[in-house]
Amino acid sequence: MTTDPAWAAGLFEGEGWLYIKATLPRDRRSTKFTLTVGMTNTDPLLLAPYGETWGGRIRPRKGTVLSRKPLLEWRVEARRAEAFLCAILPHIRGAKRSKIEAAVALSQRMRPEWRARMSDGRIRVLTEEELTWRQTLRRQTSA
Repeated sequence: MTTDPAWAAGLFEGEGWLYIKATLPRDRRSTKFTLTVGMTNTDPLLLAPYGETWGGRIRPRKGTVLSRKPLLEWRVEARRAEAFLCAILPHIRGAKRSKIEAAVALSQRMRPEWRARMSDGRIRVLTEEELTWRQTLRRQTSA
């Protein structure tokens, strides 16, 4: 199997999904956003190259398809998810393009915060403007 970006884009348009999770940490000081990308299929040989190239994990997923074959899911998060989306974006022609663009924009905007923490180790508190911008992009990816 191949992980050629053009081929991966076609597979992602049919079998893929993306999600931006928003969680409030225990200190309740700032919302954390996490980009997750994945594909679901019944063929482990189809998904294996994605794990090898972009990382992440392949695991069984609950539910079955009409053929009753077990479903498998490849899932990757954060910077690796962004790298995958950036690799396939030039080849995306369908409805998922705007969602991918919004997810990449959000991921790239968050990048400085992966390294920039306060002196006590906590992530910086987001301004209301930044939080609103991130929530808007998150909604665009789920529309």
